Amino acid sequence: MEFRTVAYFLEVAQKKSFTKAAQSLHISQPTLSKQIRLLEEELGCELFERKPRSVVLTDRGKAFLVWAKKINAMTENVLEEFQHYDEELHGVLRLGLTEQALSFFETPLQNFMSRYPKVQIELLTLPYAGIHARMRADKLSFAAFVEPCDLESYDYFTLPEKKPWGVLIRRNSPLVKDRFRVEDLRSMRLAVPDSPLFKNKLSGWIHDNQRALPIGMTYTTLESLYPLVRSDCIQLLALEPGDLPDDLVFVPLFPRLESGICVAWNKYRLFSTPEQKFMDLFSVS
Repeated sequence: MEFRTVAYFLEVAQKKSFTKAAQSLHISQPTLSKQIRLLEEELGCELFERKPRSVVLTDRGKAFLVWAKKINAMTENVLEEFQHYDEELHGVLRLGLTEQALSFFETPLQNFMSRYPKVQIELLTLPYAGIHARMRADKLSFAAFVEPCDLESYDYFTLPEKKPWGVLIRRNSPLVKDRFRVEDLRSMRLAVPDSPLFKNKLSGWIHDNQRALPIGMTYTTLESLYPLVRSDCIQLLALEPGDLPDDLVFVPLFPRLESGICVAWNKYRLFSTPEQKFMDLFSVS
């Protein structure tokens, strides 16, 4: 099986047409059809159901599509690492983080970048759903999620550092205290993370149903809500951020409620050298 043939298969699967795929690949349709037939013979199954005006993946074709994407991603990683080879490590490290996970990664990223300055880092901050979608498409090396999180589809490890949950509030608000208890939250209009798992964690913290709290909004991005916090429209329930504007303050919850970060990757993933070096960084720290 050749990498080129896998790329041909992916193009046909995307275009759902041998004609359109051949045009996109700049090869003749008979050549493309022959390559796909040879691939099917090698695998011992039909990958496409041929129809008069289109093709659709068979069940075996859908199963092979998952592996084809992984093979293609691995090929890209190899090319990125070796095309400009010298004595220093090259390649690309693709990281997807939820916004509140970013502050946990400042030191690891600084260490990695200082050790491997020629490795390109693509850092995306996305909502949970966006990260999961990119992980399913195998477009990320690693993803970082705030606990609690659903990691059934991944391999992962948990960073040792924990951070407290609290409320982001206007610094000169009359509601400000040194810490907030459950009864303090009942007088607020809270914005909470858009995560059923977190809401369950919050319910456990208050030993009650989450409806007992005045949740007025859910959010996926933190900083976009700062103007509403400044105007006292909402109070923002969040992990302690790494940095805050001077006019806002973080007040921790009491009793303490905290979360860590899980670093996840797709099961059976073959790591490129930069990805392995990234993993090694955590194993020695």
